[in-house]
Amino acid sequence: VEINNSGLVFKNFMIYDENGQPGTVNGGVYHNKLKDINFDFLIQSNNMKLLNTSEIDNSLYYGTIYATATTTIKGTPLNFGIDVVGKTEPNTLFVLPMTSTYTSKEASFITFVTEKSKEDSTQNLDPIKSKMEYYFKMDIEVTPDAETQIVFDPKVGDLIRGNSSGNIKLEYSSDEELYMYGELEVVEGDYLFTLQNIINKRFHIKQGGSIIWDGDPYQAKMDLDAVYSLRAPLIDLMRAYEDTSSVYRRPTNVDCHMHMSGSLMSPEILF
Repeated sequence: VEINNSGLVFKNFMIYDENGQPGTVNGGVYHNKLKDINFDFLIQSNNMKLLNTSEIDNSLYYGTIYATATTTIKGTPLNFGIDVVGKTEPNTLFVLPMTSTYTSKEASFITFVTEKSKEDSTQNLDPIKSKMEYYFKMDIEVTPDAETQIVFDPKVGDLIRGNSSGNIKLEYSSDEELYMYGELEVVEGDYLFTLQNIINKRFHIKQGGSIIWDGDPYQAKMDLDAVYSLRAPLIDLMRAYEDTSSVYRRPTNVDCHMHMSGSLMSPEILF
């Protein structure tokens, strides 16, 4: 690292993720007599772990992302931006929850006070708002190596899981607004269909289905076909045709087809 009168300069500075995959950093932290601090970094990474978060870290999206990417981090400590352009690598998992309802646990605390002190100590506290403003933009080429999960109900496991190809742009800012743009075409995947947690059937999603985002991640449009295969007798279906032949009482191969279209949050489902 070069130290001069204007700041700290990084020239082909090597960095590594926890698996030892390398990357390089160029740029630096600059100042004017230790004032007006700003920074400008360019990070080149090759199959590095760039995201490693859980739902606790960020309930809007989380996962583990391995990618070959170019990242720029630029701005001041109170106003900066992060831009990532890259391509996913194997072992990538990106999770997009479709619910914002979480259960909070109640904690009990016992405090002994006099009536007078209790009344005198009551006051309204305004939440502290950070002065920091930032944005995070990610433009990613999604490859079939990466797994995407769209979770509708984590308690019963109602989710779409798939490996896809396409391009996704994701924007997240300090006002906690998340935007997504792009289209994913399903290469392979499955959907655990649940009905009031009574019926649970895993459907295999056929190749070629798509999910399209145009801003609001919860208002994506999808066009998916899925199949649930089983062996079952056809007698109940054939009674409608007044055909109760014994041949229909024997189990046979049956494919139940599901077509999902429309909004991701309230899809139209046809069987």
